[in-house]
Amino acid sequence: MHDERPPHRLALGGPRPPLGKRLRPWHWVAIDGAVAVVLGAIVLRAMAHLYGAYNPHHLGFPRPSPLMSALAVLAVVTACAGLVLRRPRPSAGAAALWCGWTLLVTVAGRYALAVPAGTAMVVAATLLVYQISATRPLRWAAAAFGLTLGSALLTAPLGSSDLQQGAVVCAFAVSVAAVTGRLVHRNRTYAAELRRHQAALLHGELTQQRLRVAREVHDVIAHSMSVVGVQSGYGRFVIDKDPALAAEALDNIRQVSHDSLRELRGLLAVLRTTADDGVAPPAPGLADLGPLADRIGRAGVRVDLTVTGDTGDLPPGVALAAYRIVQEALTNVVRHAGSATANAAVTRTAEVLTIAVRDDGPGPSGHTGEGHGLAGIAERAALHGGRVEAGPAEGGGFLVRAVLPLTGDAR
Repeated sequence: MHDERPPHRLALGGPRPPLGKRLRPWHWVAIDGAVAVVLGAIVLRAMAHLYGAYNPHHLGFPRPSPLMSALAVLAVVTACAGLVLRRPRPSAGAAALWCGWTLLVTVAGRYALAVPAGTAMVVAATLLVYQISATRPLRWAAAAFGLTLGSALLTAPLGSSDLQQGAVVCAFAVSVAAVTGRLVHRNRTYAAELRRHQAALLHGELTQQRLRVAREVHDVIAHSMSVVGVQSGYGRFVIDKDPALAAEALDNIRQVSHDSLRELRGLLAVLRTTADDGVAPPAPGLADLGPLADRIGRAGVRVDLTVTGDTGDLPPGVALAAYRIVQEALTNVVRHAGSATANAAVTRTAEVLTIAVRDDGPGPSGHTGEGHGLAGIAERAALHGGRVEAGPAEGGGFLVRAVLPLTGDAR
């Protein structure tokens, strides 16, 4: 729903926007109306004075009749109406201004009253051309400029010499107004495009953050729930025959739940941490693979873990990605391979970090590819420029192999 509150009420406690940003459209129309009233009052006062002194300074102006004076006043009214309509109805404002100018020049152009009336026309035409040039497409701006300039130059010879000079001034003024309006229109268009681009970047960044959080939560919950599911089923199976084994299964469930809750709290703490909150809790890395293998072992899958090379100086992002890849691959073994043996090997070289998890379970029949597990592994590897291979292994079982580059591309 569109919020009708003015902008300065939408961000309480923040900096107040400029006055021009706080005004609503009807405020600007009211300002134009006030300008039109002031302009009309000044011009009509000057016309009343000239009506009493119909030949000012003995320049040879004829004496205007009441009808001519009324037509001149009508022309001023149309000019003021065009000024008021320039924002809400610019086309109607231009039509009113054009009609007023034509009426003034063709009927009362050779009277002294036409000089102040023409001044009102010039002011109104300049503001109207600027408004159309600044807010409308180029074809509208060109039409308004051409119509105003053509009307001023083509009809001015019908009036007095003073009115002809006013037409020259009008041509110069509307030319400046048209150029200035197009520059303002260009700047506004650029600012709007920049805001849309920034909004798109922000949306993309928020989407990436949401996906990263979703991957972390999925890996933690999927791993813990898989282990809990296996242990609870095993405990239910042996509770009548061997209560000690059932109690051990419950202890394993408790330990896995505790570790998972600790990891989720750490993830939430990272999300809540700001620059002023200090250091965020450390994320899991390759040093945590041992406890991970123990948890998987308690779920019924024996894990042979091998770490080759110096992994202590890995970038935190790569270390976290490697840990999650091993965690998800072993979780898939618990889900699909049943009571199997898994070999998890992490090898560090100068250029790449290679992760290989292989089980000796029933093979591809147990791995349907559904869900987000393998997709999450591929996303994590791609985030660091790596690649993933997953499929049936030679000699049986299933193999997940990921290569994360440490310098350059993965090989």
